[in-house]
Amino acid sequence: PAIDGAGREALAVASNGAGDPRCRPALDRLLASTSGALFLKRALDRDETPDDVALLAIERAVASTDPSVRDLFREFVPEEDRRKTLGTAIDAAEILAMRGDGKRGREIFLADGAAQCTRCHSLDGTGTPIGPDLRGVGSRLDRERLLASLIEPSREIDPAYALHLLVTRDGRALTGLLVQRNDSETVLRDARGELVTVPSAEVNLLAPQRNSLMPDFLLRDMTAQDAADLLAFLASLRDGE
Repeated sequence: PAIDGAGREALAVASNGAGDPRCRPALDRLLASTSGALFLKRALDRDETPDDVALLAIERAVASTDPSVRDLFREFVPEEDRRKTLGTAIDAAEILAMRGDGKRGREIFLADGAAQCTRCHSLDGTGTPIGPDLRGVGSRLDRERLLASLIEPSREIDPAYALHLLVTRDGRALTGLLVQRNDSETVLRDARGELVTVPSAEVNLLAPQRNSLMPDFLLRDMTAQDAADLLAFLASLRDGE
């Protein structure tokens, strides 16, 4: 994989040995991106790093909030020690009974990994404002309803954020949030946050859908503790705080 000069420098620093105080930050810089993680894994595959650095790199990688980084280093972890993710059969009671770390939950929220929250939600100027802004969500929903919204996002949908299907007279099908509809044009916001404008005279069908724009099985690649941490962070987002 291609890597820039800063990445090569980070690997060189890390290769000085785990005892070097610069080693851990250097490894974290590499593991902050998929390309850096790939570069680091290749170095491990080729035995280009000291054993103690390799062990530390694996430890840091499997603790990453990004599942793509964790999966790259999965082969280095014994089967019995691998992360046990939730999959599609999620026990809500188990998660609700756990103590969550809101600080780590914020990291999970902001990471471009399993949760992918910022692809649809914004918070304090970070993320894409497709779904509702999450400021104060902890005041609006209790922990049970917050978790339910993560496990079954289509069970309760705010009408303002209902997904719409638009079919044009020439057979094109578009989906997104309805932003505007008048005699001249119909505007949707698609999953990338981009506005799509269609002349209203060309709209053959416009209908709300039962499914949320938020994907199902959002927590599938998380552990129960990951989910508890994310829940703790969302519950902490209260009005006036």
